[in-house]
Amino acid sequence: MYVTCAAEVLLGAIVVLRPAKALITWFQIALITGFTGILAVYEPLLLANPFGMLSKNVPLVALIITTFLLDRDGWSRRSEWLLRAGMAVIWMTEGLFPKILFQQQIELDVVANVNPLPIESSTLLVILGAGQIVSGFSVLGLRGRLLSTLLALQLSALVVLPILVSLAEPALWVHPFGPLTKNVPIIAGTTVVFLRKTPFLTADWSNLLLVTYAVPKGLLEHRLPTGVVLDTRDDRAFLSFVSLDFSKTRVLGVPWPWFLSFPDINLRFYVRRGEQRGVVFLREFVPFRFVTWIARTMYHEPFESAQIQSKVFESAERIDVERQFEHGRSTHTVRAQATKPAVCPPEDSDAHFFKERYWGFGKNRWGETIQYQIDHPVWETYPVDSFEISLDWTTAYGVEWEILQDLAPASVVLAAGSPVRVWFTV
Repeated sequence: MYVTCAAEVLLGAIVVLRPAKALITWFQIALITGFTGILAVYEPLLLANPFGMLSKNVPLVALIITTFLLDRDGWSRRSEWLLRAGMAVIWMTEGLFPKILFQQQIELDVVANVNPLPIESSTLLVILGAGQIVSGFSVLGLRGRLLSTLLALQLSALVVLPILVSLAEPALWVHPFGPLTKNVPIIAGTTVVFLRKTPFLTADWSNLLLVTYAVPKGLLEHRLPTGVVLDTRDDRAFLSFVSLDFSKTRVLGVPWPWFLSFPDINLRFYVRRGEQRGVVFLREFVPFRFVTWIARTMYHEPFESAQIQSKVFESAERIDVERQFEHGRSTHTVRAQATKPAVCPPEDSDAHFFKERYWGFGKNRWGETIQYQIDHPVWETYPVDSFEISLDWTTAYGVEWEILQDLAPASVVLAAGSPVRVWFTV
């Protein structure tokens, strides 16, 4: 037993620290399937155990194979559907076998103690089992917000149910067949599916004012994430001072009452990875300290808090935009006046090059490249008639950006905006 435990701990360390090579992958699968087969022969009821002692091995195998495929090929429909199927199977098997076909006294007793309904425990188990089966099949068939909601409910159940069970049977956490500890990788797999199918952020972005400057490449090259290069135009590198308004904001599908609408100011430059044309943010200002803390702590994004005011004046013929923020004991202002209606610039125009960016790139705290995808229709722009910027670049962004103080913009664009969805590519 000691030798076996030491070998399993070593195997776990190898899985964490090394890429998912074929040898390690198949070795894990052989151990799990062999272990499952032997136990199923000697104790067949373990296959229908209400705590999923053996049935949870199915999603574990799916997770292991998916990890191998991700390291080898990246995300594909095959790897995504394998993961979804693996997570769905556990709901189907735990609904069908222990709750409908092979009810066991241990689960009947639990249901009897908590059953608030005037029906027999065995009948309630059948109803719960049917619900789990439907839940498993629905994960494979639903789309959009319904799928995201179902996955969120499954995640909640995967967390809450083991806690409730362990209150009655704490020894299950150290059970040799891992009925509760196996929930941890299943939670991880379900979380990945949830993030693949649920946009991290949805919001309406409106009246985006982009003030763009041509700058020396040396100011930007050392800031590039690994695998990303500058996206130049006429062999010139650019960065943009961007201000916009957020509204109808949802994070992971949830509207946060105090953070639905707010202005945003960011400084970004233009990059590409293969055919993925995107941006890297140098600094982003928002008016909420909580949003700043979440962005910096969880996503390592360069957010800072600042008092920001946004004013938009519209008539049938014109639109005027003014944004003002305070930072470094200075007040910074940008204004633009434009003519209506909005028009769609040609694809070879400067405006299209700067506004149509569908990827964001950055670095996590370990220096690895992170990326996220931004979905939105092609934005129309208002013809800008006049423009003014009063910005102390040294105070707002540091001495290295003093070069921009007296530099004329290469482009000024006022985009109408649209609803957007931001996806973290898990």
